[in-house]
Amino acid sequence: MVRYRWKLTNFTTGEKNRAQNCLTVSNIKLDDVFSDVFGKAAFAITKRLLENPTEKITDVSVFRTKGMKATDEDVLAAVDGEICAEQAEKLSIIRSYMDSLEMCKANLESLILTTAEKYLPQLNLVMTVPGIRSFAAIVA
Repeated sequence: MVRYRWKLTNFTTGEKNRAQNCLTVSNIKLDDVFSDVFGKAAFAITKRLLENPTEKITDVSVFRTKGMKATDEDVLAAVDGEICAEQAEKLSIIRSYMDSLEMCKANLESLILTTAEKYLPQLNLVMTVPGIRSFAAIVA
């Protein structure tokens, strides 16, 4: 089960790369202004782009989040590209698949943790090692 969890994580990483490629092909450079293109603000901008792919974003202040370092001008420059209908549909499919992967991973993690409950004393001992958390302890 833990190996399958690792596979789901790898699938998610691959889909994130495909999503980033869709944005790059469309000259939308969110990675220039956001450290996490799948974070809250960038996610909201991408959602807005997919809802209205032909309409340019002119006000990014509604997407600002606490701690966001990029200026509105920087974000506007990053979203200056155009996403064609095909890329928008591809990105929508990718995002839907990523949501499914996250749901599967959450269900699998719940199953793993439930199965590992009978080994809780041993797991707690292993987790006393710095840097070892629940899933790493289960694998060990």
